[in-house]
Amino acid sequence: MNRNILFIAVKFLISAVLISFLTSKFDLNQIGTKLSDLNWSHVALTALCFVFLLINNTARWNTILGAIDRYYSFNLIFKIQYMGSFFNQTLPSTIGGDAVRIYIIHKAGATLTVAVNGIILERIVTLACLIFLVTLVQPFMAIPADNSAIHYIFPFLSLIMMTGIIVLTQFDRFPESLNRWKIIQGFFNLASDAKALFFSPVFASKSLFFGLFGNILLSLFAYQCAQSLGINLGLTDALVLIPPAILISALPISIAGWGVREATMVVTLSMAGISEADAFTLSVLFGLLMAAYSVLGGIIWLFHRHNN
Repeated sequence: MNRNILFIAVKFLISAVLISFLTSKFDLNQIGTKLSDLNWSHVALTALCFVFLLINNTARWNTILGAIDRYYSFNLIFKIQYMGSFFNQTLPSTIGGDAVRIYIIHKAGATLTVAVNGIILERIVTLACLIFLVTLVQPFMAIPADNSAIHYIFPFLSLIMMTGIIVLTQFDRFPESLNRWKIIQGFFNLASDAKALFFSPVFASKSLFFGLFGNILLSLFAYQCAQSLGINLGLTDALVLIPPAILISALPISIAGWGVREATMVVTLSMAGISEADAFTLSVLFGLLMAAYSVLGGIIWLFHRHNN
């Protein structure tokens, strides 16, 4: 059997097993009842959050490209970002959209090194800002006394993240004699681009701002999903608990994050007193709305492909 087909089959299996396991723990009629009785004013607000998220992520990516290469047309980057969002929702992996973005921005004139490093650095910025956001908001969250160790997790991860970024910027210190190896050349180029981004007060502050705001918008999106379902999820809890769930669902081990996202939200939202059935329903609505709003990105891709 082709290895890619086997890999996709395993992802389908993981998604199916996780969803089957979760739904076996409660009455499926609960999900249908909540989804059929949505508060549409809050659903409309999720659409607004999605639009702002696209604009924010476009600005974040373009800022990083500006640091390591040059600024591109905002309209072009917005279209590519939207296309990437569509493929993140439709391809077996939630990082499939990154490959699409690399390909299209490379076709638009960026070197392959700039295209790849731009995506890698964007992922690093997003992850760093997610950890910093949770660290900042965590003190305002009501965490049970028996879970006090949670208070130390994200400050520790913040320290690791900052150390990792510093180490990354030093990769260009490899001996010149090793530059004949392509992987070493890749690390050298990535380190140089990381320095151009993180050692520039302007580019670093702008990319970190957009990174933080993007994670806040994702939390607001989930918060509005909860409100539309009548689930009592506080805004502070959403800011702390939603980003880690979204991050874990981005791991390329399931189909577009389905199953992994639901399982993670069931675990994380339990700390806010959300029942398993409600957390699962919230995650399903989150995924369905993200997929629905991303369809236009597929239409843009069709026109883009036709015109090229």
